[in-house]
Amino acid sequence: MTLPGSPIEAVSLDGTCSSAFICRVCQNIEGNRSLPVREMMFGMAESFTYLHCAACGVLHLADIPSDPSRYYPSEGYYSVSRRPGMLKRWVMNARDRGYLTQSIPGRWLLRKFPNGALDATLRAAQSQDSRVLDVGCGGGDLLHSLSRLGFKHLHGVDPLLDKSTSVNGVHLIAGDLGAVNGEFDLITFHHSLEHMPQQATVLMQARERLARGGQIIVRVPTCDSLAFELYGSNWFQIDAPRHLFLHTRRSIELVARQGGLKVEEFYCDSQSMQFWASDMYNDDVILNSPKLTEYKGRRKAFYRELSTFLNAHLRGDQVVVHLRPV
Repeated sequence: MTLPGSPIEAVSLDGTCSSAFICRVCQNIEGNRSLPVREMMFGMAESFTYLHCAACGVLHLADIPSDPSRYYPSEGYYSVSRRPGMLKRWVMNARDRGYLTQSIPGRWLLRKFPNGALDATLRAAQSQDSRVLDVGCGGGDLLHSLSRLGFKHLHGVDPLLDKSTSVNGVHLIAGDLGAVNGEFDLITFHHSLEHMPQQATVLMQARERLARGGQIIVRVPTCDSLAFELYGSNWFQIDAPRHLFLHTRRSIELVARQGGLKVEEFYCDSQSMQFWASDMYNDDVILNSPKLTEYKGRRKAFYRELSTFLNAHLRGDQVVVHLRPV
């Protein structure tokens, strides 16, 4: 299937290469294509150009906005939005306990409301004594879930936090990875790396903070997916202009190598949202719309089963990557 987009002319009239048309991951200039993508979470009526590399397959924003903060409104961006109500917190806690207890209610809740971040973290954590750092932690939901499951050494860092806090053994730092001291057995990037422009540098900083035998988990959207092929510029995971890089397995391996890391494992953990949210964008409906519930219920069983099938064949639109130092 041919993806939408226009071939990029990489050489200007004076014979020089424009940096906007060079892949930032592998520096390829041959056969790259441009893809115009609209901001569709909030409906800001802006369009952005992405480069789709013909060599490594990465899709990345051609020009990063001078003021990215305006695309992360404090009252609407989900990663730092207010805490859920009491009933929702009770359901989330019961679901998360299901990862350890395997109770019937817990397993049912896990099927209905999977927690991909917690699942990937528990798979990698050696014990409840593991020192965990979550980079791009938002409000710290993952870390609080781990705390309730008995984990004791929990840190998170996020530049969107208003201030640093410590609550119930969960230490949240307002800032970037450079502000974090100490060693960690597990460092996680749950849908945060795609927001960072200097990815190899960030991964190198993470590697420097790994304890002996430690590992890094990266969860990111992936262009190695049926959803990207089907929806193109309306694939909701592009999330222009907040997502700067949408990786393939090849491109994430290249970035990891630049950061002094090697890939040990890939697996997909995509969900049905890859389809129903992209259907919204196809229909010119923004994500923060009253119609969200309607779209979420469409083809619900089919999209869930299709997502499970695609994950099993590494064709889902989210990939989990396990990294260790070279």
